[in-house]
Amino acid sequence: GNESQKGEEDPITLSFEIIKFNTFIYTPYILINKTNIPLKFGEKGDKKKKFKMIAPHTNEFFNPLSSKKKKFSISVDNYGWAKEFDITTMGLSGEASIKREKEFNQKDDLIQKFNANNLNFGVLISNLSSPYGKTTAVKFVPRYVFMNHCSKPLVMAQDHDKTLKQFYLNPGEEFSYNFENKGDKHNFVKIREPTRGDNLVDTFAEYHEIDPTDWSSRFSIDDFEDFQISLKSIQKTSSEEAKGVKFEDAEGEEEQKTENKWYE
Repeated sequence: GNESQKGEEDPITLSFEIIKFNTFIYTPYILINKTNIPLKFGEKGDKKKKFKMIAPHTNEFFNPLSSKKKKFSISVDNYGWAKEFDITTMGLSGEASIKREKEFNQKDDLIQKFNANNLNFGVLISNLSSPYGKTTAVKFVPRYVFMNHCSKPLVMAQDHDKTLKQFYLNPGEEFSYNFENKGDKHNFVKIREPTRGDNLVDTFAEYHEIDPTDWSSRFSIDDFEDFQISLKSIQKTSSEEAKGVKFEDAEGEEEQKTENKWYE
C-alpha cells in the first residue's frame, strides 16, 4: 500500500496465445495445352505481343493484370483469334475455332500438312482437385481425334467438294483432325478401305479420282452417338463388313455405353 501511495502503478500482465495458421501460395490460373500446336493466349487482337505462349503438351501459370479482365482468346501463327471466352466460367466445355489468315510457308510444316482453313480446339475450365482447389485450370484439347480400333487400315476425308486431303490410319493409330473447310453446320466426314496395290499399300489416288462407291456414307462428328456404317470391300470377300464408329467427349469419356460390333 505504501508503494502505491508513492505514485507507482501495479505491473500489467500480457498473455499471448499462439494460433497455428497455414500460408497458401498459388497461381489463380494454369493454362494447359494438350494439343500438338503452339498456342498464343491473351486478349483478342493483341498487337503488342503481350500474349503468353503455351508450347505443345505443357502448361503455364497465368495471373491477369487486372482482376476485372475475365475474357481472353487463343491464336496460332498464320491464324486469327478465336471468339473470346470467360476464364471464370467453371465447368465450361466449349469450342474455340480460329480462321486462317495467311498462306503457309516451310516453317509451318506442323499445320501445313493439314491445310485447314480453320483450327478447332476444345476449351475446358475447372478447378484443380485438392489441395490445389484455389487454382483454375484452363485446358485446351484437340476438338476432333480419330482413332482406328479396327484390325485393318482405313482412309478418311471430309465430305466436301473442295476436299484435297485424305488421311491414312493404321490399326491402333490416332491423330488430331481439323476440317479443311468447316462451316457452321453440315461438317461431314467419310471413310474407306485402302485401295491395295501389289505391295498392299494404298495407291492414294487424288480425291476426285476415287470411285464414290468406295467411300462410306457420310456422317457427322459433331454429334456424340454410336452407330455403324458399311464399306465397300476392296479385297475379295463374300460380303461387306460393318465398321463401328464411337464418339467420345473431350475428356475421353464415352458418351454412350452401347456395345459396338467392331470390324475384325
